[in-house]
Amino acid sequence: MSQGLYLLGPSTETPKEVLLEKIKQIHQETPVDAFLYDAAAKADMTKLVKAVQDMNIAFIIKDDIELGLKIKADGIHLSEYTPEVSKIRKKIADMALGVMCTTKDEAMRAGESGADYVGFDRDNSAELAEWWVELFNIPCVIFNPQISVPAADFAVRTLAD
Repeated sequence: MSQGLYLLGPSTETPKEVLLEKIKQIHQETPVDAFLYDAAAKADMTKLVKAVQDMNIAFIIKDDIELGLKIKADGIHLSEYTPEVSKIRKKIADMALGVMCTTKDEAMRAGESGADYVGFDRDNSAELAEWWVELFNIPCVIFNPQISVPAADFAVRTLAD
């Protein structure tokens, strides 16, 4: 199995045209499966969403469920586990739902509550991913580009790379 590519958007406000150009460049080198966007500025991003989706890349919004629904994103990524995962799952219906987890227990609870993927970003991410892929079918993502885990379903790359 080859790893998919999960692209992390910048944490600072970057002009949409610059973001799109960087995404296109990376996508030409290696097909990108998903793009995680931190929409803290809440600027109108309709054109960016459409352009990314037109490249057959899932547009994932970080933490902002209402915005994700409004702009018709492909998914929501929760940057930390919450016991509300099942309620969020119901609210977003068929959108993808990713949940960042710090422990085995959080990951199992997220999976049982309807997460479509779990993410790990700690010093023990490699260990957690190896454990996860041995036992579960739900994909996992290592959100630390410095950690290489071939068993993880998705490799992560930042736009700064």
